[in-house]
Amino acid sequence: KDKSEVAYYVAYEGTVTAGIDFQKIGIDVNEKEKIVTFTIPEVEIHSVSVDMGTMDYIFVKEKYETETISQEAYKLCKADLEKRVKKEDLIYASARENAKSSVEALFKPWIQTIDKEYKIEIKQGK
Repeated sequence: KDKSEVAYYVAYEGTVTAGIDFQKIGIDVNEKEKIVTFTIPEVEIHSVSVDMGTMDYIFVKEKYETETISQEAYKLCKADLEKRVKKEDLIYASARENAKSSVEALFKPWIQTIDKEYKIEIKQGK
């Protein structure tokens, strides 16, 4: 077949896991102002997966519907999803907000039991 010829179209569902490495969180305690500052590292994409069971095909010609098409299409869909994820700001923004919420939920009660006057500040690292 001609490389520019479309053999089939495929729709798929995928899952992306993004987050931060908690070991890279910076902690700074300002005893004078009673503020504990947590600096969160950049969000990283941890995994990208395509659900093969959701792959739905439209073949341009029946001759392209072969036994090996699923594996070929799976690789192409995964590559497509990985490429799209890198451009999707909403995934990174959502992961950042979830990380901030998680850090606050984990550390605020602990800090408040030590000294109720301390405040928590969470900022994004570079």
